[in-house]
Amino acid sequence: MYENFFGLDELKLNDEEKYGLSWANLGYWHGNHSYSKAGRNLAIELGKSLELSKKDRLLDVGFGLGEQLLLWHSYFDIDSIVGLNPSEIQNEYAKSRISKEKLAKKISLFTGTSADISRFNSKKFDKIIALDCAYHFETRIKFIRDSIDLLGDGGALGMIDLFPTEKMLKWPQKIMNSLITKFFHIDKKNLMTIRDFELEINEMDVFEAEIIDISNYIFPGFCNYINKEGVKNQSGLKKMKITAKLLSFFHRKDYVRAFKIILKKNI
Repeated sequence: MYENFFGLDELKLNDEEKYGLSWANLGYWHGNHSYSKAGRNLAIELGKSLELSKKDRLLDVGFGLGEQLLLWHSYFDIDSIVGLNPSEIQNEYAKSRISKEKLAKKISLFTGTSADISRFNSKKFDKIIALDCAYHFETRIKFIRDSIDLLGDGGALGMIDLFPTEKMLKWPQKIMNSLITKFFHIDKKNLMTIRDFELEINEMDVFEAEIIDISNYIFPGFCNYINKEGVKNQSGLKKMKITAKLLSFFHRKDYVRAFKIILKKNI
């Protein structure tokens, strides 16, 4: 199941080696530039907001093809990184990149879903990251609850995440189940508004939350890039092309929004 959805398709989108060639996120867009730069931008945007630093012990859940793992080390100077990801084919690719960079002693990879982070209960992390993937988790709220004991005092969890609006949630359930949960591989329990998410976080009484809408830096740039002549005519990008069409429609109609979320654990 995971191999069918979380594969190597995004490698065909990456187009500038100096920014990285295996990004697998929607990107953070400033004008008309490459997908590789946008993917790197999104990781840096989250990393800076999370205040990543050399002293951090980092857990990255849902690292995709692994480009962000290399960036956490090179850009933020982190030497203690653990990655958890459900796709074997992605993980093998990421391992090959890490081995090539001679970083196997600093970056450890494991196969599993977000529900498997309890395997790290013997460890403590300063930061936990879910970069453009928590909407796939089973579920994002469970993931956050499970993260509490893994974070040291004053630690923080950072996410780039997508949420439906109230307008979308009024759609017939048959459409939601087929178009949203099945195509986008999203658990039904993740179909909540950002307001309901905030209420859930507040009820935990553990985190100080910072939530910022970044939709305008995500959807238009990604959708415009996929629709560029040189990209839309490429073969093997069916999933990306359908995703771009749907997200363009959803964004125009205000059916979905993207957020940068920083949850700082209370001391």
